[in-house]
Amino acid sequence: MIKQSLITLLKALKYRFKPYKVQERQVSCEEVTSLCTQVSESYQTLGLVNSFSLYRKVVDILISNPKVNFKPLSDLMDPVPEGQITVALRHDIDADIVTGLQAARFLASRGVPGSFYLLHTSQYYGAIEGDVFYRHSSLGSFVESFIATGCEIGLHTDPLHFYCNHCINGLQAIRSELEWMRTCGAIVKGTVAHNSAVVYGAENFEIFRGKAVAGRSEIMHDGRSVPLQLIDEHQLGLTYEGNFPVLPDRLDGEKVNEYIRLSRGDGVRNKEWLELYFLHNPYFDRLYDVDIWLLGIDVWAMALRDGGGQLLWPVPTDDMLSKLNELGNEMRVVINIHPEYVSGVQ
Repeated sequence: MIKQSLITLLKALKYRFKPYKVQERQVSCEEVTSLCTQVSESYQTLGLVNSFSLYRKVVDILISNPKVNFKPLSDLMDPVPEGQITVALRHDIDADIVTGLQAARFLASRGVPGSFYLLHTSQYYGAIEGDVFYRHSSLGSFVESFIATGCEIGLHTDPLHFYCNHCINGLQAIRSELEWMRTCGAIVKGTVAHNSAVVYGAENFEIFRGKAVAGRSEIMHDGRSVPLQLIDEHQLGLTYEGNFPVLPDRLDGEKVNEYIRLSRGDGVRNKEWLELYFLHNPYFDRLYDVDIWLLGIDVWAMALRDGGGQLLWPVPTDDMLSKLNELGNEMRVVINIHPEYVSGVQ
């Protein structure tokens, strides 16, 4: 432990990032709601927003399916009951915490577990000005409301944003925000990384020891060295990273270049890029069997890893639910719904 702490200190001295300083700024719940409404309106302009009734429909149909065994993401790797599939409902709250809370309350009303990850670099969470991060004062009440639902709450990690864009210590940001969420009463067991490696050349989970691609200890970004593998997750009280990454021994340069090329434009709705991201990702694979992501109006991507892998896109909601019911038993499925995609009126 002493040796690893010394290594972390030496890295901090080598890279000379500014310390993470955080202050609270008076921002009301109404102001946060207004920010989230603006996000919803922008997504509506892009033609990407479903009404919240779609979310209710999907959950209720899953509840009625005797094959479905709901688990929070923290328990995804538990043994799957015979004759069933384990389904974890993952919510990356990139931009709309208000709809995220609506989803958590709906799951609570149905007695269904869900996992919600707050993005600490989102505009609803706070803002960086100069060398200081200003956390919104009303955020604590949102966290307390999530806790009241009984759903799992975690952190959507974005340390590389601080390292690469602001020369601020991103590990300190993660540590500070985890501590703050816990002072609000949250039991935080895990995290999920924000963005993909096409943004910074690394996944955000690579700051954790043992989770760096090809074992690397740093990357170069805009001519600056950025450290990786800084801390063991258990030192932060964490038991899992929600991508459950399986890492390659080496990076395939050709696959990386193709991955980056296909990401340009609206890569997240490009079938070729989705196939690379979910099934042939040069940076990591996943331990579980199926990814299902909502990515537009009544449009889902389904990545099936069994039997060599298959990417289904675009898949309407009814077809997605039908195909999910056709899955073999004892499989683990993660359904990721970003709240901004279901933020429309009823």
